[in-house]
Amino acid sequence: MFLPCDIGLAVLRGADPPSLFLSTMLAVLTLFAGFVLSMHYRMVEEVMADLKSVEITGSDALASVLAKIEEFNKPVDIEGLLKKHRGRKLVLFYPVVKAYITITNAYPPLHLRIHVIKEYHQRIFKT
Repeated sequence: MFLPCDIGLAVLRGADPPSLFLSTMLAVLTLFAGFVLSMHYRMVEEVMADLKSVEITGSDALASVLAKIEEFNKPVDIEGLLKKHRGRKLVLFYPVVKAYITITNAYPPLHLRIHVIKEYHQRIFKT
């Protein structure tokens, strides 16, 4: 939100194009780095919640629940949904929608969560 305002102010102040380009690139890279770090933090937070459930319950039952979810989890046919509900014109947006869903998914893959839970349970309870 502040990036266009910053660029507009720099143009009004008469900033030279190289410094304007450099400041714009730094702002975009900073935003991207913040996004990546926040996604990483959310993933770590999810795994920590899984490990806390193992500590509280004393069981790795969550791993079997996640395995069942993974077994029956079917990928969403985004392209088919767009065709069905909005016609062929929105199919052009399919790569953008798919990338958005992939990038903004804050959950670690289920197979990774299952592995971490089982390993943690074995180490803590030495089974």
